[in-house]
Amino acid sequence: MVKKRPYASEGHLRLPAQPGGSRPAAGDTRTVEVLGDELAAFHIRAGDRVVLVRRTAVEHGDVVALRDDEERIELWKAYPENETISLRNGNGLRGVDLDTVFEGVVVAVVRQFRD
Repeated sequence: MVKKRPYASEGHLRLPAQPGGSRPAAGDTRTVEVLGDELAAFHIRAGDRVVLVRRTAVEHGDVVALRDDEERIELWKAYPENETISLRNGNGLRGVDLDTVFEGVVVAVVRQFRD
């Protein structure tokens, strides 16, 4: 029996529903809430809202949103290499193909400070 990874909200994003279940087109912008602290080293924390822009390519050091096998969205720091993209966050490292479709690239972080 394959042991299924328990659901954890760390590092995942809550996404608004897209009309008809479609994915955003290139250039689309949206904001999402961060649910975990996996990217705290990059100053992105739980409760922050990040602005994602859909792009056709990622650059070295971009923070990208990628959908996992369980249809959750995770934030990763991207490092394009020869024929792959290395992704890193607080939980580890993984590699994806250069033609991987990302949900978006983080272009801004909005944080609300409370007294």
